[in-house]
Amino acid sequence: GEIAHPDLIILSVGGNDVGFGEIIRRSVKGTCDANCIDEIIKPGFAVLPLRYEEMANTFRDALKPRRVLMLDYGDPTRDQDGNFCKHDGSPLRASRSIGIPLLTVTVDEYRLAAQKVVEPLNALGRQLALSRKNEGWAHLNVMAKATNRKGICSKASWFTSSYTAVMKQNRLPQAEYSSGTAHPNVIYHSYQADAIVDWMQRTGF
Repeated sequence: GEIAHPDLIILSVGGNDVGFGEIIRRSVKGTCDANCIDEIIKPGFAVLPLRYEEMANTFRDALKPRRVLMLDYGDPTRDQDGNFCKHDGSPLRASRSIGIPLLTVTVDEYRLAAQKVVEPLNALGRQLALSRKNEGWAHLNVMAKATNRKGICSKASWFTSSYTAVMKQNRLPQAEYSSGTAHPNVIYHSYQADAIVDWMQRTGF
């Protein structure tokens, strides 16, 4: 029969490709300084532009969507005053009482994560969407700005702390404590969903 083509593809992609999860895992087990971050992200960033192009070509040649909306990444590294975090937002006493290892990330390491992971990822996403504008691509540049005071250590955080990740996942074994840590929470996703709807209305989708 006739192939149905999607009206809209919404995607957020690249964080895992450049080693976001590995940075979190190493930060739970110990520190991940500038050398550690570089070791993790360099291979991923080296091939990410090519992977983006391959993905976009597949969309164009096989799926043929009407529009593609590339979402930006929020910034989990800042507190409620816009300063880089000093901790991961977990309640220390409660976390220690049940043996939850917290993210051992310094202010400098949070800064490096923003500068070497979040900002370059969003720049690549914008570049891809712009280069494919004639194929219906757009980049929703919303979450990085919206989260600049909502990071993992903020009093009104839009990200998941180590403590919350463990408590919501039934106290996973220690080796898996990092699962979910620093990922967006429901408030983040709700705000992002509203932004997507707003974009659809503004563009007459």
